[in-house]
Amino acid sequence: MNVPPDVVPPALVCPTNLLVGVYAWQTSRPVQFDATATDDLDPTPVVTCEPPSGATFALGQTRVICAAQDASSNVTQCSFTVTVEAREDHTPPSLSCSPVWAFALGGAAPTVEFTPTVTDDLDLAPAVVCEPPSGSVFPIGSTLVTCVARDLASNTAECSFAVQVSPVWVGWPRLWWVRFWEEGTGTNALLRFEEAWDPGLSGPSPLPYLTLRGPFPVWPDSWGAWPGLLVPFGDVPAIAAFYGVWLAAWTGLLWPQVQARPLVWGLTLLVALAQVAWHVRLIADRSRDGCFRAFRANHWLGFTVFAGTALSLG
Repeated sequence: MNVPPDVVPPALVCPTNLLVGVYAWQTSRPVQFDATATDDLDPTPVVTCEPPSGATFALGQTRVICAAQDASSNVTQCSFTVTVEAREDHTPPSLSCSPVWAFALGGAAPTVEFTPTVTDDLDLAPAVVCEPPSGSVFPIGSTLVTCVARDLASNTAECSFAVQVSPVWVGWPRLWWVRFWEEGTGTNALLRFEEAWDPGLSGPSPLPYLTLRGPFPVWPDSWGAWPGLLVPFGDVPAIAAFYGVWLAAWTGLLWPQVQARPLVWGLTLLVALAQVAWHVRLIADRSRDGCFRAFRANHWLGFTVFAGTALSLG
């Protein structure tokens, strides 16, 4: 079979002529640009430019010549100019800040790092100073951070953002009750958590305000003037959630086979969920005996799913 030779050069696109500025005391600056090429046969034609992107260009006008070559050595060229001129700088840098979320594991204040984004027409690396600075230890709650960017001409830009630190309690066996109230309605509603306490302890422990944005369901007013919400933290609820995901996954995988007998599979899930509740009760206080009993009896949950599958297919 005769394959016709590739005689079509790549299609090369050069950037438009570039005009960049420098300060009056500077004589050159690095310039970045991008030349792209496509080819009907070669997916990655090689593009080279002289001077290359990132090179230092002197004051005045410099011609850049780019070439693209495909695997068959077909070559095409294009060119453009880079003009470097001295100018006064009265434009502040462009500074962008974004909110930061972090977690205090076990209530310990974390070290939080962040990097605001800054660009400038003339200064390639404007200085950015933040207070508190990146890498500081932030307390639980919301802390306002203010950053200032300054270029070589002393033009400044400022932005502020919040570092929100939320506590995460890992391995705590009890349930925590949380007081909260809602401000506003709909998508602008704010849910503020005031304090949390362990029912097994003598009283509440202060919890700095944690703010979540709505909308939220209407919670029953079960604690006098304060709406009540029971929030589980720790490993026991996580284990219960894992069992739920496990049963849901098996239901999804086996449904095409067991849907002929939905009642049998439904009873299987009820028995399995009853075992999950029993396991959670055994490990609720994380005692050695309770956890060991749950571990030894764990295989019965798998047997229940197996038996339910067999009965549904029978």
